[in-house]
Amino acid sequence: MKPHHVCILMLVTATLQAGMRSAEAQTYRYSKFSCQDLRPRGPEVIRILEGQQNKVNHVQPPTTAPQTKQEENSTVSTSTTTTTTTTTTTTSTTTTTTTTAAPRTTLPPIREFEGTLDLQVVTNEKSYRRLKTLQVTLQSPEYINGFMVQARKVGGEAEIVGRFMRIPHRAEYLTCNASTPDDTVINEWAPLRLANQTFTWMAPERDLGIIEFVASVLMKKGTQYKVFRSEQLDLNLYPVSTKDCAVSKSCFRYCMRNGGPSCAAHTSRFMATLHHHNEPQPKGVTITVGGQLPDPSGYLAVAFSRDPRHLKNMDISVCYRTEEDQVGVEHYLLESIDYPPDLHLDELTLDTSDIDEDYTWCTFTRPTEGQGSNAIHLDTPHYYYYFWGTRNGSTIFLPHPTSMKRSSKLISAKDKPFNHIIYNSGQQIEKRSIFTVVAACLLMLVLHFLCW
Repeated sequence: MKPHHVCILMLVTATLQAGMRSAEAQTYRYSKFSCQDLRPRGPEVIRILEGQQNKVNHVQPPTTAPQTKQEENSTVSTSTTTTTTTTTTTTSTTTTTTTTAAPRTTLPPIREFEGTLDLQVVTNEKSYRRLKTLQVTLQSPEYINGFMVQARKVGGEAEIVGRFMRIPHRAEYLTCNASTPDDTVINEWAPLRLANQTFTWMAPERDLGIIEFVASVLMKKGTQYKVFRSEQLDLNLYPVSTKDCAVSKSCFRYCMRNGGPSCAAHTSRFMATLHHHNEPQPKGVTITVGGQLPDPSGYLAVAFSRDPRHLKNMDISVCYRTEEDQVGVEHYLLESIDYPPDLHLDELTLDTSDIDEDYTWCTFTRPTEGQGSNAIHLDTPHYYYYFWGTRNGSTIFLPHPTSMKRSSKLISAKDKPFNHIIYNSGQQIEKRSIFTVVAACLLMLVLHFLCW
């Protein structure tokens, strides 16, 4: 290759690289400095803000970035040096000031789009649940060039809540609140036209109040942006919180291997809470029962009896699910373990209920004083029972007493609230299976030698 050809090739390469750097420099982006105002910034501004932040404190959380053009210009000014010399005589004073010029960035502050864009922030649920996920989708028939998505509490300061669990392949996690990682999602930088985007978000255990999802999107080839909001979501009562267990209410949970020894409410096989209250009169207990009911042939039950051997006069409260995905409650009285349970004279009234996939919840209130037959006098010590089984119409079939989960002692409503957890790791079943296989092998071996 001739020398002048090499020079031309080098010139073309340098021109292309300069063009790519120029295109990169002319692109607005989302970063940690967009966490509060949702406004993208140019890469030069981001670099300067990062440099300033590192000088102040390397671990300082993201600060609120400049809001106006004047603030933007003042942010990117590197230094201003003023030298003043004052000479005082009997006749005059002379002051001289020298100021160095502040460098300007290539991009002005981005403009907010004032036109109409048919974009919606849609959720697959009308409410959020503790420690449960929901899907958030940016739906638009038009392409966008970038995005920033968050969940925020409504009212007061813009508090970012929850965390994202799954995101599109052209997105990346961003932590705006140091106490909650991955609470924000932004697009990775690339010159793309993006279509519908779907994200999976998980709520914390605490009650956030009313929340909404906000999405700031880049458009017009990344030169303008606009903020969109979803419909507001409130907390679903279910799954119930376990934070007040043994504090203001009593709780029972039956945990399996998939939920761990201290499973969350929605991962337990069965859960019940009892909240005693004196107001309004008469005194009563609000009972919430939840558990896995994938089909309408099952039921969940909380029961009380003073006889641990024969279950005499057991009072049984049942929660069930119908084929039409309706939730109901039923009241039974058991004479003893030798007979099937009978429908109680007094029916139960369902307060609230919910179906979450194969999990069913119901809440009802029972009086704990008075002369009525529906009152359950829990001030008198009882054994507490928790169990589930099959149901056919108004008939329920009780499991064997050894399969019922029972409190280890008599409990009175006057006692302190409890938090009773039973964990079934499945190891006993595995050991029994192994023992059965070994026994079968030994039996076959013995038979073989006997026949020989």
